[in-house]
Amino acid sequence: MANAKPAHFLFITKWQIRAPLERVWEMIDKTEDWPDWWKGFEQAEIIERGDLSDIGKIIHYKVKSFLPFALSFDLKMTAKEKYKRITGSATGDLEGIGEWTFEERNDITYIQYKWDVISTKKIVNFLSPVLRWFFEYNHSLVMHWGAKRLAKRLHAPLLKG
Repeated sequence: MANAKPAHFLFITKWQIRAPLERVWEMIDKTEDWPDWWKGFEQAEIIERGDLSDIGKIIHYKVKSFLPFALSFDLKMTAKEKYKRITGSATGDLEGIGEWTFEERNDITYIQYKWDVISTKKIVNFLSPVLRWFFEYNHSLVMHWGAKRLAKRLHAPLLKG
């Protein structure tokens, strides 16, 4: 198991919520509060504060669904354009880039999350050749939980997620 090839995952998740962009942005941008409302996020702790625009901010995450293990990683904020884009670089059990993009049209906020990572977790790398579909399903489930809980928290209809 020690020599398993790192598994690469590229996920693109799209949500549509009938809510003001500013409110959606506030909920996503304040990642340290995710465990309060996003099922699957067990921990989101600021371990380093960034500059005034949060560039350099590092948050430690622990994410768990129904798998018998959690994934832990740190995400360092690398770019931020208010109400448009948030980008971060991950290290830990997952390494790579995560990027949120936002757009509002006709009272609907369109959110896309691109998560381009490799796994450094031995069990994931060992099982990925056979259970890749399961890990992909697991990611989709956690993201679906986030969409549902975000819409509920905003008292807004979830149109896609």
